[in-house]
Amino acid sequence: MPAQVRRAVIVLWVSLLISLITMPIEMDWTAWAGEPVWLIVAVFALGYGISAIPIVFVARRHNWARIVLLLLTVLGAGVTIYMWEYFESSWQRTQDVAYLAIDIAAVYWLFTGPGAAWFSKRHLQTQ
Repeated sequence: MPAQVRRAVIVLWVSLLISLITMPIEMDWTAWAGEPVWLIVAVFALGYGISAIPIVFVARRHNWARIVLLLLTVLGAGVTIYMWEYFESSWQRTQDVAYLAIDIAAVYWLFTGPGAAWFSKRHLQTQ
């Protein structure tokens, strides 16, 4: 695995981990009042599990996962732009922009230079 891809994978894992820590702290728990704990845990596990899948498969050199990360990053940018006026604090805006910047950098590393070459070599080997 090229250093550029390794760096992208590490940055994506760190970003997901930081989000996993900060999300429950910043969440409006009144919206979940009365819901069973298992449901809250299941929703978090499903959301973070779905987010982790492409990272795992990018590290295993699956091109589809790299494309999924690109689509999720574009979708995340769209959501951030759309939700901008609804953010309650400048901290929330700063945090979302930071996550987005990290994801953009990681996707850039995966689609350029040694990252692009590494994935294209896998594609050529399977033909």
